[in-house]
Amino acid sequence: MNALKTGDLALLVEQVIANASAAGEDAMVVAGRERVSGPDFAERVERTAAGLAADGMRAGDVVLFGVRPSVDCFVLSLACMRVGAVVTFIDPGAGAELFARRIEMLQPTWVMAESLIYAASVPGPLRWYVRRAGMELPNLAKIPARHVRSGPRIPGFVPRSLSTRKLRRAPITDAARAQLPTTVDPATTSVLVFTSGTTGDPKGVQHTGGSVVAAMRMMYDYFDASSASTFYAHTAHAFVVAMLHGARTVVSPLSLTPERIDADLRRHGVTHAFMLPIEAWNYANWLERSKRSLPPTLEELVLFSAPITAPVLERIHALPGGDTLRIVCAYGMTEMLPVSWIDSREKLAWSGEGDVVGMPVPGVELQLAEDGELLLRGPNLHRGYLGQEPYEWHHSGDLARLDEDGRIVLMGRKKDMIIRGDWNIYPGLYEGTACKINGVGACAFIGVPDPITGDERVVLFIEPDPTCTATADELRERVERGLRNGGTQIDQWALPDEVRVGELPRSGRSSKIDRLQLRSDARVATIEPILEGAR
Repeated sequence: MNALKTGDLALLVEQVIANASAAGEDAMVVAGRERVSGPDFAERVERTAAGLAADGMRAGDVVLFGVRPSVDCFVLSLACMRVGAVVTFIDPGAGAELFARRIEMLQPTWVMAESLIYAASVPGPLRWYVRRAGMELPNLAKIPARHVRSGPRIPGFVPRSLSTRKLRRAPITDAARAQLPTTVDPATTSVLVFTSGTTGDPKGVQHTGGSVVAAMRMMYDYFDASSASTFYAHTAHAFVVAMLHGARTVVSPLSLTPERIDADLRRHGVTHAFMLPIEAWNYANWLERSKRSLPPTLEELVLFSAPITAPVLERIHALPGGDTLRIVCAYGMTEMLPVSWIDSREKLAWSGEGDVVGMPVPGVELQLAEDGELLLRGPNLHRGYLGQEPYEWHHSGDLARLDEDGRIVLMGRKKDMIIRGDWNIYPGLYEGTACKINGVGACAFIGVPDPITGDERVVLFIEPDPTCTATADELRERVERGLRNGGTQIDQWALPDEVRVGELPRSGRSSKIDRLQLRSDARVATIEPILEGAR
């Protein structure tokens, strides 16, 4: 497919439009109650791209994007990519201060968000509800930019804006077509994702059009799908790959319950499903308790993001229908996706030390540093972090080795990064913030992997300042309140599941905090009960 060989996002979007236009009138995109045929979807993308260009959007414009996975989400994001804009995804878990710092760095010229997100970001009942859920959305309406809304205009809450409905109905004029670039430079930034960070150090991953297209090419080449296939996913990569295969996509919600998964898979005859390991684990347990088999149409399950453990794979394969299911375990990171794939049966057959994650995807290069850290590069590598210089090799933070067949075997982490769901949490970015809370002398964020799901529980250890007169319970409450309500200077996803107060263990001549001991202490208190329950 030529569009995947060029690295040009404009050509890739044109290929998606062509494939969708050639599809029949059956629903090609299903999101909740909305069902859209291929030709209808193609027309929406074309009209929206032309409408945005006619309204002044140009290549390089920064778009702050806050539309959850839906038909509008994929129409708008593809339209922006067709114009050559930089799509930057809003993190609803970032507090006001952190968000303001990111806006200062980005200087967006466009804001695209749902009406409900606009409404939840200003004083009112929705904002109160969102705060109760632990999030504090900034006031999007105050950002000096052109605004595009998905959903109805709510007077007093949503600013003067373009509506997605108006955009997709706008005529495609010759003048508008003339504003669309013929190509988009593969070397320029096209997508920006903040993985974590603080007000002092936002961490933005910049992907170019070339790296985005390369990632989609790798996925397209790997997955065996056709126009008879149905994908169940909510990521842009999986959606575009499905479109390139001519397959239908059922857009999964961001929050998945076992009941919702089962209903969607059966109702729509899903053949390829994409899930986090914790979602697959919960679904398998629910099926077992309900004495139900896996949906008969499901051919392939793709697990990604968090570490994928043997208990998860064994539980799924043990279900009725699981013996013939293909489970793909993906290894990658925000900075580079994918890095490797491995079939579940190959992974389960592994008996060596470490976690085998498979052969590197063709095009991905690797080398091992002297200390064993896995270094990566390839056409799907991001160009660098926002505000920093590009680099050639990505330091993954994972310690690794290669087995005799050349497969990557992960041996642990060099850095103390914590993985929770889709999020990478870097303790060093948040410990300074916690230490600013009155009464805190020292602290350490520790991640404790669940032995079943691989997802990590975050425990914050606090050592009181010598002058602190508060009791342990009082200091614990002060820290919890300060992190959650004190302007929320850290990502919501980094908020600890548990705060413990006491003297921190030290080691070495420099008396550094002994994180290994803390991790062991946390494991005994939080993980052993899980293992006992699993037995």
